[in-house]
Amino acid sequence: MPRSAKEIVEAAVERERLQVVEELLASLEPATDEGMDRAWAVEVKRRSREIKEGTVRPVPWEEVKSRARKRVRGGD
Repeated sequence: MPRSAKEIVEAAVERERLQVVEELLASLEPATDEGMDRAWAVEVKRRSREIKEGTVRPVPWEEVKSRARKRVRGGD
């Protein structure tokens, strides 16, 4: 008998949950695209350089979540 998603998550010990999520996401992704991988590598280097040079300011995750919630609620 198939188990519900909730049962599967509850059955996974905490350290295994991340692995379950990673494997589920990987199963949804198309086969690796080398061109896309190269493009992302270039983008990551660019963003890292901008942070190191101080041309951009990283935004803490809690602030990103807060802003997103406000936008969803219409409090732009």
